[in-house]
Amino acid sequence: MRPIIFVLFILFLGSCVPKSNYDKLKLEYNKLKSENDSLKTSLKSQNNKGNRKRVKQAQTSSKLYSDEDALEFVKDYYDFYNANYKYRNARVRRISNNEFLISLEECDKDLTSNESFWNARVRTLTIKDDGTYHIQ
Repeated sequence: MRPIIFVLFILFLGSCVPKSNYDKLKLEYNKLKSENDSLKTSLKSQNNKGNRKRVKQAQTSSKLYSDEDALEFVKDYYDFYNANYKYRNARVRRISNNEFLISLEECDKDLTSNESFWNARVRTLTIKDDGTYHIQ
């Protein structure tokens, strides 16, 4: 039992650091910690400036489409790409600058006389800056 206690005591003494070395390490740690905090603050401010520039560029580079423009794209879609269907009661809700939700009722062109064949749908219209669009 005594040898084990003696070995543990020797290990404890061997792992001790002189107070002067401990104080130097603590001072260096505090210096590095404050330097790290100032670098983090500087990095955050740089990121915020960069984000503001990117947002401003994105806002100025893309065309703003109105609800009427969105309805014109829907009309073109049903006239050309989905010509065998008719639509009615189209309503527009803007999601973002170039993205809209379109709520409408659609029906096969041959079945429009019967009210029970009209189905309500919500589609997503995405308009690109070059004027092309995609409806899902």
